[in-house]
Amino acid sequence: MNIDIRTLAFIMGFAAVIQVIALYLQYLLNKTYRGTGWWLLWSASTAAGFLCMLLRDVVPVGVVSVSIFFTNVLLLAGQIFFYIGIMRFLDKKENRGIIIAVFSVFILSTVYVLYVNKDDNARTLIFYAAAAIFLLLAAQGLFVNKTRSFTASANFICAVLFTQGCYFALRSVAAATIAPMDSVFTPTLIQTASFLVSITAGSLCTFGLIIMVNQRLNTDNEKDEELLRQSEEKFRLLIENSHDIIYTLTPEGVFTFVSPSWTTLLGHPVNQVAGHPFQPFVHPDDLPGCLVWLQKVIETGQRQEGIEYRVRHIDGSWRWHTSSAVPLRDKDGTVIGFEGTARDITERRQMVQKLEEMATHDALTGLPNRTLFYDRCSIALANAQRNKKMLVVMTLDLDLFKDVNDRLGHDMGDKVLIAVAGRLTGSLRKSDTVSRMGGDEFVLLLWEIDDKDAAVIVAEKMLNDFRQPFLIDGHSINVTVSIGIAIFPENGDNMEELLKCSDKLLYTAKQNGGDRFAI
Repeated sequence: MNIDIRTLAFIMGFAAVIQVIALYLQYLLNKTYRGTGWWLLWSASTAAGFLCMLLRDVVPVGVVSVSIFFTNVLLLAGQIFFYIGIMRFLDKKENRGIIIAVFSVFILSTVYVLYVNKDDNARTLIFYAAAAIFLLLAAQGLFVNKTRSFTASANFICAVLFTQGCYFALRSVAAATIAPMDSVFTPTLIQTASFLVSITAGSLCTFGLIIMVNQRLNTDNEKDEELLRQSEEKFRLLIENSHDIIYTLTPEGVFTFVSPSWTTLLGHPVNQVAGHPFQPFVHPDDLPGCLVWLQKVIETGQRQEGIEYRVRHIDGSWRWHTSSAVPLRDKDGTVIGFEGTARDITERRQMVQKLEEMATHDALTGLPNRTLFYDRCSIALANAQRNKKMLVVMTLDLDLFKDVNDRLGHDMGDKVLIAVAGRLTGSLRKSDTVSRMGGDEFVLLLWEIDDKDAAVIVAEKMLNDFRQPFLIDGHSINVTVSIGIAIFPENGDNMEELLKCSDKLLYTAKQNGGDRFAI
């Protein structure tokens, strides 16, 4: 049964237009996949080729050969675009050498048979042979490189392409054996079959391509969702198992999130922290610095770190933390909050404090050592000179302390020194300084003394205090003191002179029997 070829050509052109629309919609939805744009070019080139074919009856006779040429070129270009689209969709490289070689031979041969040899059967042979090559290349590329995500649709398209490619190859062979046709529109069985195969194959391929893209999209979406789930799970585990606190704040300083480590380190349940301002949790002395630090994050728009501050534990104690934070921005770049981490450094701070104390305090009694005493003396002298006040340095030594060590042992002697330090500290104002210089020798620094009489009163009070025995481990130990008193500016205008004078006066007190002061 022969069908009017013009009708078939119109149907093919119309079908190609429908394919253009369908593939264009698919392209808009899935631009992320390479190749979909090439398939759009395939359907558009095919539609343009059949339009040129239909124009053969309306163009002047002299232009018919041009119409034939462009029909063949556009239809073959469509097959090339289809092949390129398949390879790009599979993230593979097309064989450009074959494309250039076949297309070049096709162009030269078509021009020759159209304008020199004028052999329509030869032209038909050339077209179908070239088209069969690209159809079979596309089928082979898709079959070899398909993935599990779209195996079924890929096999379907391969079958259509292989069938059409084989038919085109046979059609090429047939062109060399059948009699020439008067026109492409001659209603022969083989011509009818060729058009029907092209219409059917094109429609089936379009349908298969849309299914294949959607299958890959669904699989990729599932993979993305799984990767997202794994990433979220990893992030959740990272947050939950991190020893550091991870937090987010609004620009106003309200917690929008805190990690479970907050409860581990500070005791407060997370729901009592998230949604609340951070200010009540921070030590009042450290709060101004924290506010300035957060403002700096907003102003610079950059990561800030290194701030150290105290945070209230649920038991009422204070823990030292250090924090770093980065700004959170919206799509317009405006800072909408902070994201940061906080680490507990309480032990480190305590260690640093302990080291500092070891460097400036006596290991046995905890009193300031010589280094810290001299530092405080420098400050006290500067203050006395500025305010024209008196300053008193007292050097104190225990009487007969050697007997305590000899009778009761050095451990008991150490306990006596600790008790002495406590008694001296309790006898003075908080602004004054008691320092242990070594052995049983202590030095006292008294700020802003009004006159000598005030210094004498302090010395007499200490003498009376030390006439009371120390009760240590069941032993009643009597230890008295001798005191040498030097006064600024009367006995010297620098610390070396004052200490030298007080040492000399201490020696005088000792020589006179001890348990007394010399001034």
